[in-house]
Amino acid sequence: MSVSMPKSDYAAIRAPQRWDDSSCGWSRGSEWLFSGVAYKCLDASDGNAIWITDADGISPALSANGDGSSVTVAAKGSLTSRPLRERFGDTVNVLDFGAKGDGVSNDGPAFAAALAELGSRCGGTLVVPMPVPTKFYLIGQTLQVGSPYRPDITIRIRGEGYNYRSDNLSATIKLADGVNGPMFRLPIRAGMAIFEDLYLDCNKAGQTDTSYGIELVDDTTGVYAVGCHLYRCNIINSRDGHLYVGTGRHAGHVEDCWLQYTGTGPNGVSPTTDQGRHGIILKGFDWNFNRVQTGMNAGDGVYCDGFTGVLNQVNSYYNRRRGLHIAETCGTVVATDCGIDNNQEHGVYIVGASGTSNAGRLLKGLRFSNNSKVGSGIYSDIYLSDEKAVSITGCTFRGGPTTTPKHNIETAGTTANVELVACRFGTDGFATSATSGIINNSAVFRTRLYGDLLRLGTGSTTVTVNTAGGALVLAPNGYAGATISPAGTDHVIKNDGDYKGMTLRGAGAFAGFYLRAEHSRGTTSSPTAVASGDELFALQPRGHDGSQYVSAGKLSYFADGPVSGGVVPTRATVSVMNKSGSVIERIRVDSDGNVTLGGTTTTRIDNAGTVTHRGATVIVDANSHLGLRPYTVATLPSAAAADRMISVSNGAGNRRLAVSDGTNWRWPDGTVVS
Repeated sequence: MSVSMPKSDYAAIRAPQRWDDSSCGWSRGSEWLFSGVAYKCLDASDGNAIWITDADGISPALSANGDGSSVTVAAKGSLTSRPLRERFGDTVNVLDFGAKGDGVSNDGPAFAAALAELGSRCGGTLVVPMPVPTKFYLIGQTLQVGSPYRPDITIRIRGEGYNYRSDNLSATIKLADGVNGPMFRLPIRAGMAIFEDLYLDCNKAGQTDTSYGIELVDDTTGVYAVGCHLYRCNIINSRDGHLYVGTGRHAGHVEDCWLQYTGTGPNGVSPTTDQGRHGIILKGFDWNFNRVQTGMNAGDGVYCDGFTGVLNQVNSYYNRRRGLHIAETCGTVVATDCGIDNNQEHGVYIVGASGTSNAGRLLKGLRFSNNSKVGSGIYSDIYLSDEKAVSITGCTFRGGPTTTPKHNIETAGTTANVELVACRFGTDGFATSATSGIINNSAVFRTRLYGDLLRLGTGSTTVTVNTAGGALVLAPNGYAGATISPAGTDHVIKNDGDYKGMTLRGAGAFAGFYLRAEHSRGTTSSPTAVASGDELFALQPRGHDGSQYVSAGKLSYFADGPVSGGVVPTRATVSVMNKSGSVIERIRVDSDGNVTLGGTTTTRIDNAGTVTHRGATVIVDANSHLGLRPYTVATLPSAAAADRMISVSNGAGNRRLAVSDGTNWRWPDGTVVS
């Protein structure tokens, strides 16, 4: 870099010593700056060399023109030079305003003065060099970035070093003990603020009032309020939140940042009063988060209330409450490729208010692990309540080595329009389901389930799955069916004349399908043996009589005799309704092989009424009398079958009984019937 002053500024200055070209060893026109002393080798027209000291030359030259505008600076390799004032007009260094970075001196006034100077210049960059080794910049006040209602200003605060190191390799800024935050405040409509490569320790110890790391104040005007970008920043130890985004429209972007440890208690041990102190609080909209880590906060990792935007690769872990909380006031929220793990309560908590929230929520590619750390089976990976449009796509659920969530997905209230697509539920997860609520309307399930079964509903909730062709309903009383109000444990409706019913189809050389019913005494979880007379299974047809459905019959199976290991004797009965409206048992087959027709006696074959053939000839009447088919001599049937008996109404000598011998019909005395 060269420093040049016009001749008018130094020509009258006395030269304390004269140098010729050979003695100075410099080429003519060259310029040098050593240890605060400026040396210039003049060109040939001057014929001499001048030695100008700081006191005798440079200072008078700067004061002569008032602001040093006549001093020009050229960067190495550049083709032009600019006045010194212009060269440093867009960048200031906090050290130039008196900051020391020794961890003891209050550098707050220096930072405030530097930021105020940039505000007066319509923006620029504040450089924060690495402080004294192992020290930091101590701040005893809130620092305001930008000026209210100056949206034309852009201020950049840029640190040197590594943002993730709290030692001499980072530009560390720390609030003094007992100083209530925020550390940085962006006032209403203050333009754009950009934070880069900073390590901010908000020093929550001793704070007694609401304190954030960076605060964007609320703005309800509806216009773009303030822009804020954070790049490669580490914000820790905030009492009430590392980043507070107030109400308003913003151009917000957060990338490659770490935000950890809120609350008043020791890190990882947060009292109940701290559970509203979240890591990131988002009430504004038009924000983008990319590769952000937040964890070990007293409340939620990310709390969204009025937020609209994208959370990409936002990992939220070991928070006292939830990993991600989306309230009903939020607009469209998209969370992609996030890790949600080891949170004390729910992993993702999405709640509307009686179904008033209709904005979409997309959870895509999220990874859930080891949530509900406060206790196994208490909280779930995803909790949905009164939500109307949620898509859960490509997410992975699994339990953890120490805790297991209540459910992977849990719904409540009037949650509807839930899409579950291509998710994986690991075998170490507790359940792949919701525990309550309704998933209906345009709800679509397209997923492969690994591990546990799909469970919907609790004992007090009706679960409905609607399709274009009808509904499948599971009622609280255990009734289920393809109808809105099931009237039994299995209830199917068809509304046209075509055959509809249950179809079982399979292929194979031997076994077919079974319709299996299992019955016991005791309970389903602790069954005990049935007893003789217990009904094991029944099929019951019902017909509508014009006003109601009535039972038209029954096919039943009963235990029929002593029950022992591997032995349950049974009987089967068929009952039908007669024309008087009474359902009467008509057929019985008992465990001893007795078959009863029309009654309940237990002989080998028994008929309680008249036995006829094809409804015509009486074979046995109700009094157990035999009946024979009547003929006349002229109408005798063939006698080819021997030993058959008939009645002949007009036989000779008034004889009636005839027996076939294989050729003729004969009277009992052996004569041929005539």
